Amino acid sequence: MEGRDNEEKGPEAEEGRNYCGGLSKSAQKKLLKQQKWEAKKAEKKALEKEQKKREGERKRKEWEERLASVSEEERGKLIESRKSLRKERMEQRSEERERNTERLSRAKECGQKIVIDLEFSHLMTPAEINSLVQQIMYCYAVNKRCREPGHLWLTGCKGEMGTQLKRLPGFDNWIIEKEDRSYMEALEDEKQNLVYLTADSENVVDDLDSNKIYIVGGLVDRNRWKGITMKKAEEQGIQTAKLPIANYLNMSSSQVLTVNQVIEILLKFLETKNWKDSFFQVIPQRKRCQADSEQSQQVKGGENGIDSEEKNDQFESKKQCAQDSTRIRWINTKACLEAGQLREKHPNYEPYARFDIPDLDTKKTYHVPANTPLGEFVDFIQLQSGLSIKKPIFVFFKNTKTPTGELLLN
Repeated sequence: MEGRDNEEKGPEAEEGRNYCGGLSKSAQKKLLKQQKWEAKKAEKKALEKEQKKREGERKRKEWEERLASVSEEERGKLIESRKSLRKERMEQRSEERERNTERLSRAKECGQKIVIDLEFSHLMTPAEINSLVQQIMYCYAVNKRCREPGHLWLTGCKGEMGTQLKRLPGFDNWIIEKEDRSYMEALEDEKQNLVYLTADSENVVDDLDSNKIYIVGGLVDRNRWKGITMKKAEEQGIQTAKLPIANYLNMSSSQVLTVNQVIEILLKFLETKNWKDSFFQVIPQRKRCQADSEQSQQVKGGENGIDSEEKNDQFESKKQCAQDSTRIRWINTKACLEAGQLREKHPNYEPYARFDIPDLDTKKTYHVPANTPLGEFVDFIQLQSGLSIKKPIFVFFKNTKTPTGELLLN
């Protein structure tokens, strides 16, 4: 089906169908592998949490040391600047929440209806239910960020699945339809418009009909329950269809995708009206054949308005220009040097204007605290532009060299 996990698949999935204790030997091996993966994931998460805690303590200590090293007047300015920045961030978040609420409320009135069918919880292990809950949370986050969000429904939201969902922070405030009943009961008057998306269907979706209600099966089963969504739709007498994946790319495995991938593809198509772009932007590269992966890179290059060959020619031209300059003297240093120290150490060297430095993404907004030292700001520029920290950067404000310890506030 379209909304199932299919991380692992092979000929062994067809073997050992004589069940012992409810699972075949092949299924037992897959379950054991999944449990080991979950344990490793939990360990990694705990490590990241500990690292984040240490990083917070380090920053807090640096902040306290900075306050202790300045005068009372400067300390007041730093504290006030930090409060002002925090207030600005809170206002921006508040405005963003209002915009999201407005878009989602509008989607409930006229957005494309998309249903996630949650009536398969009895077929899943606790780990698989938890995985599905995480995917649903991701679906809501993606929908909230869309310019044209869909009208999402959760049906069959009861039992263990309902319990797990209600434990999510802020779930009660989600602007989404939550139904304990099945979609057949909740949307009884629109049965003729129901379309179950399943990879087993022979019908292919060419376009999304705003009058139709598309259903995605909420099932994470590691490929144990093949064809279950198709069978369910046929028994209920509703339409079925599949995404036109085969028309645009070759999958390295089956065309079965996770719930969040299907939802995101539908939302991308609502924005772009282009299936090809939607598939390449959402489907992981590991699930695509090599030729399609290379084509995806070309598509991304085309989106930037530069052909790959043309881009290489430009780079070679700039590289040759740099080599032809006789005044270039590269300085090997272990770390980025302050401009003043560099001039004192090498008075005969002339600064060279690089041509191959990538531009910063002007579509993004960069918020830099006013109390940031110039040295940290330079590091930020290097990180964003992809430059090595071993290459020094000369920074001048109004043709004046500023010490790297000076605060941007001053």
